[in-house]
Amino acid sequence: MRFLVSNQARDLGIANPVVCLYRGVAQVENTDVYNELKDDLMSRIDHIRTEVVPTDAVQGFRKLYANVNSKVQPAGERLVETCKKKGVFPNYGNLVDAYNIVAF
Repeated sequence: MRFLVSNQARDLGIANPVVCLYRGVAQVENTDVYNELKDDLMSRIDHIRTEVVPTDAVQGFRKLYANVNSKVQPAGERLVETCKKKGVFPNYGNLVDAYNIVAF
């Protein structure tokens, strides 16, 4: 399988996209294995919101979205805001939770 980056994507700064395909992996609802990581992230949520989200690297995603005329908030930022608002890290299942932990 091949994935190609178009010139338009490259012009927006997407030069090295990451694609991941899983085989033989099951989505399960019980995600207790991540509780310690989720608790750690929640304990640092104010620091993440005030010190990490404003960084150039994170704000680069906003610029990328703006360059494609999207008004959508980047998923990582939206997750941080949702966690702050609700006071808990959401549980969606092992695969989505693992991705969200990394994105957070």
